[in-house]
Amino acid sequence: MSRLPHEVPVAVPRPPTARPGQPPPWAGRGIDNLDRATVRRRVARFHPRREEGELAADVKKSAVLVPLFGDEEMWLVLGKRSAHLPSHRGDISFPGGRHQSDDPHLEATALREAQEEIDLDPSRVDIVGELDHLGTVSSRFLIAPFVGLVDGDAGDLRPLDGEVDRILVVPVHRLLEPGVYHQEVWGGAGPRMAQRGPDDPSSRWSGGSTPEGPMGERPVNFFTIDDWDIVWGATATILVQLLDVITAPD
Repeated sequence: MSRLPHEVPVAVPRPPTARPGQPPPWAGRGIDNLDRATVRRRVARFHPRREEGELAADVKKSAVLVPLFGDEEMWLVLGKRSAHLPSHRGDISFPGGRHQSDDPHLEATALREAQEEIDLDPSRVDIVGELDHLGTVSSRFLIAPFVGLVDGDAGDLRPLDGEVDRILVVPVHRLLEPGVYHQEVWGGAGPRMAQRGPDDPSSRWSGGSTPEGPMGERPVNFFTIDDWDIVWGATATILVQLLDVITAPD
């Protein structure tokens, strides 16, 4: 994929104790028939885990859109964050952001952010389902991922708000190829060990102040699209579940 002269590579604060994790959940499954109708049906039947009840005061609700284009072959859209940002610069993520008071619901947040970041008209998006809500521990965001099937072509998308340097359009089948995905197990300190980059979302919370899940050893997911474009952290965790859902047999 072509990149801009001022881009910075993804930086992964990998600890020296990192070791290989588990194989992908779709290993051994048939993945040939992943057309639009199949993706719609499989996402729609999924029942996501949502955080219920009152959230702790420092928890910030947010939403991302997982945009999928195509008919017989599906394509996923991601954005490479600007090299000029003070944090998360160079990382690859879905369009999304913090819930605003005038957003009627989190789905509206995801659609608004996608329009502001990549010029995606909400009228083109058919939200077909949600994935599990997940919490990032160090920045205390609660993320709601919404899967949207988009009409038309991805070629007319463009970065708008200065947060995104480049738009990536990746074939879903590419992400399922052997060697693209791998998992590592990180030990030692909790997610705050990462000085920059995506939060590791393997620890969650349910509205309170105490995270759930392992804070010492935890799985961290990666998709290596090429030697420059590596997806990890919260975005990779969402992507793992998306691919698990759409490859699960009927």
